[in-house]
Amino acid sequence: MKTLLRHSAIYLLARGVPGAVNFLAIAMFTRLLPPKEYGRYALVIAGSGLVNVMLFHWLSLSLLRYFVGSNAPLQLLATVRVAYRCLAALTAIAGFIALFWVPPDWQLLVAAGILLLWTQTWFEMNVQALRAKLAPVLFGLISVVKAVLTIGVGLLLIEWFPNALAPTLGHVIGFALASALVWGKLWSGVGNKAQINLLREVVQYGAPLGWTLVVAYLLGYSDRFLIAYFIDEHAAGVYAAGYDLGSQVIFVAMSIINTASYPLILNDMESKGVKAARQQLSRNMWLLLTVAAPAAGGMVIFAPEIATTILGTEFHETAIRLIPWIAVASLLNGLRSYHFDLAFQLSNNTVHQLWVMGMAIAVNFVLNLLWIPQKGIIGAAWATLAAYVVALLASVMLGKRFFDLPINWKAIGQVGVAIMLMFVLWHLLPPGSSVAQKLLNVGVLLSAYGGTLTLMAVRSSGFATGNRLQSGSTRRTIGRTPR
Repeated sequence: MKTLLRHSAIYLLARGVPGAVNFLAIAMFTRLLPPKEYGRYALVIAGSGLVNVMLFHWLSLSLLRYFVGSNAPLQLLATVRVAYRCLAALTAIAGFIALFWVPPDWQLLVAAGILLLWTQTWFEMNVQALRAKLAPVLFGLISVVKAVLTIGVGLLLIEWFPNALAPTLGHVIGFALASALVWGKLWSGVGNKAQINLLREVVQYGAPLGWTLVVAYLLGYSDRFLIAYFIDEHAAGVYAAGYDLGSQVIFVAMSIINTASYPLILNDMESKGVKAARQQLSRNMWLLLTVAAPAAGGMVIFAPEIATTILGTEFHETAIRLIPWIAVASLLNGLRSYHFDLAFQLSNNTVHQLWVMGMAIAVNFVLNLLWIPQKGIIGAAWATLAAYVVALLASVMLGKRFFDLPINWKAIGQVGVAIMLMFVLWHLLPPGSSVAQKLLNVGVLLSAYGGTLTLMAVRSSGFATGNRLQSGSTRRTIGRTPR
């Protein structure tokens, strides 16, 4: 647990500072760009991200999975880089053809989106390699540099041309310059020849997981395109701002923990065996819930204050309605993605994870088609929540077949009691009419949450030790799980 907490503390800065900068970017861009231009910017980011997870992201995930304990790290890096270059060439050809099909006012945005695709995917390969090498400080350095350059260059360019192209180019420059900082550290001495055996192994592991992420990405972003289709780009921009604001804090918090814990889980699997990995997984679930649950609760309670403080005026009304639904959905999605889906990844059965997300995207798509025309933007939020509930339940039930993943019921109970106390106190506290009163209310709620968890932890003689795991976990062995 000490190692997990230490790495999480380091990654708190490594992920937290960029997360705070991204939070600031939402606030600034929604004030400086009209909703239509913000909507176009959001669609470019979503489109580039979709192509990323379709073609590239599996390379980064495979690099992380196989770099740990690899006997030939330079050959693995060379193989991954050759594959990246081939895919980049393919997207260059496809992007050039696409320029003749899009409207004239979208051509520059499409070209910028292609550059964004290349720089983002290369940056992701670099940070995953740093995670595998257990180098959180360098990971944090380039993450902070990327975030600061993204918003700084984006704001500078908005002064020259206040449209969607400006923040998009800010992302391109941020990713490119941050990646350049670790070129010598990671890629010095790496050759240009792919190892066929390594490539085959990477594809077998990463391709199913990559397509799973495609479905997951569609689950999170397809509603923006459907809103633009059924309503307009203005509505898509308003929805994207509220969605990102409701999910950003929770996503950053849970990704910090996953960034720290997953390499430790892999190391335990390779060096100590399954039992040690399961203990690490139990701690992982405890920490995910302890950190993310109050974040989601705070987003629900203080949605009006958060929306009116951070977003531009034209975004307020919709964001206030969206944030509570998206916050709860993001908590469930993070718990699935960063804990229960590990059953498929640790057992090398990533293809079955695709079935989980396939069910969820089907639910999401059907409900979006039904609810967006009837309920508007809020219908998309309801569809997202319903789909994430389906995904979580499916991951829990199907994952049991491949890996006896621990469910830390004690953590669920403790966090549940502390969250309920937060909501009871919220109704008892005087409404915050001033900034000082609002901050006092936040402090009281967080203190009550932390104090309740501490008291229960002391009474139960420790927390998340992995001694009380899922019922029957000691009676079964793990099927098809590598040591």
